[in-house]
Amino acid sequence: MQKTQAVITTLSILIGVIIFTSLISYNAIAETDYEIKKAQVQRCESLYNEYLNIGERKFLERYMHFRTDRNCVKLFTSPVWLSDHEDRIEKLVDLIREIEGDSRLLKERSVKNLHLIATWMKDDAKRWSEEKSSDSKFAYVIREMIKSKIIDAQMHDTFKIPQWLKKNTQWWLDGKISDSEYIIAIEYLMKKGIMQV
Repeated sequence: MQKTQAVITTLSILIGVIIFTSLISYNAIAETDYEIKKAQVQRCESLYNEYLNIGERKFLERYMHFRTDRNCVKLFTSPVWLSDHEDRIEKLVDLIREIEGDSRLLKERSVKNLHLIATWMKDDAKRWSEEKSSDSKFAYVIREMIKSKIIDAQMHDTFKIPQWLKKNTQWWLDGKISDSEYIIAIEYLMKKGIMQV
């Protein structure tokens, strides 16, 4: 009986040590991660004037092989970037975590202005996907996305929209695919001539 109690006590202590060690390791990793992300923000700060001078397209071309430097563009276009709030660095670190944590955001893309997708655009797209409005109304939404530089594509004098896109549009509006994935799909369809607006 005493032997069993001693084994249980030893195992309890061992489990406690393992949990404690894991917590210390986790905190050390979290601190290190924060410092790495903070250094990335500082690197972006050092590149900001260059970005302003040469523009986004040339900046992305110049740093095409440096993912962390390209991620700076997402910081530069965030409202937090120009903020003078005391927790600016923490918010930028959180933004870097969000960018690096979502592999869809790491794709080399031209989707830059997703935050500009207006509510009315999604509302009109929803009505179109539910067959409550015309193709021309949906074409207008896509044209506005092109003008707003959300979608990188050429506009045409006529429009051609595949009807099966309504299902994909519904998935987008239901959150089954992200804004970025939907925009990538629209750009692909337009570049291949499957869709025109």
